[in-house]
Amino acid sequence: MRLWQPLTRRAGYLPIEDHGLIDDGRGCALVGRDAEISFMCVPRCDRDRVF
Repeated sequence: MRLWQPLTRRAGYLPIEDHGLIDDGRGCALVGRDAEISFMCVPRCDRDRVF
């Protein structure tokens, strides 16, 4: 099993398996392995998205 794989994009976007979720209990962000924020909810997760 390889721990590191090169980034591949599909139609210009990283696949969902190359993302992680960062959460502090109030807001959350979906961050890619390339450190790009793809989706962010602040101040609450049930509100409209920022990005």
